[in-house]
Amino acid sequence: DDAQYSGTSTRDAKPDEKSGDELLTAGESDNNLSRIGSEIRKGVSHKGFSPAPSVQDDNNLRVPLEKEQKPCRKQISVARRRSCGIADLTTKHITNESRWPRRMSFSDAEEAILTWEEVIDLTETTDYLTCVEAHAEAASHLNHLIEEIVSDVGPWVEDKIRAVEFLNERYGQDKAELQGMYHRLNEACQRIHYNSDELLSEQRENLTESVKEIELLLARLEYEINGLSQKVADVEDSIQNFERQVDDVE
Repeated sequence: DDAQYSGTSTRDAKPDEKSGDELLTAGESDNNLSRIGSEIRKGVSHKGFSPAPSVQDDNNLRVPLEKEQKPCRKQISVARRRSCGIADLTTKHITNESRWPRRMSFSDAEEAILTWEEVIDLTETTDYLTCVEAHAEAASHLNHLIEEIVSDVGPWVEDKIRAVEFLNERYGQDKAELQGMYHRLNEACQRIHYNSDELLSEQRENLTESVKEIELLLARLEYEINGLSQKVADVEDSIQNFERQVDDVE
């Protein structure tokens, strides 16, 4: 962008080449005017000082001065003509927020910036005054761009940095809170898992003992049933013997 602005400043400075020559001519005219004035004053001093100068002496002094001042004034008035600076043409406008992310990518403008060719080479200009004015115009425009960056882009960047810092701080707090919640819930989960394992093992042991007790009771029940069956058989045998004895008695 600086190269482009330098090229633009050089093109704007071309119409001022004539004004630079006229400035040199105006400077030479001022020197001639001063030299003629000093010579006239020397001539007057040689003639002697008169307490009441005549009108003719005044005219003698005024005529050569007016002759030199007329072209000088014309040249100076022409030399004062200036083209408006590039910095004065810029208007204050509010930039859209959506343009900044696109402007921050250097790869998009890398080819145009790195391969920029100057419209005119300032080192090959023959007019030194024009070259100096072009450099001054470019420096003025660059200074204006820097001031615009400081006044417009700088506060915007500071706002964005503050917003990013605020988000970073907020996300840091959220991260700390989430980590605390994770540790608490992880401990609770581990504790529940440990308690559930203990509960399952305890219930498994209780069930095993209950099954063993039931098996023992079943075995005892079978034993008692077998004992009762033998007793019933003995009672039946006794009844049959009693019936035979009754039959024998009859």
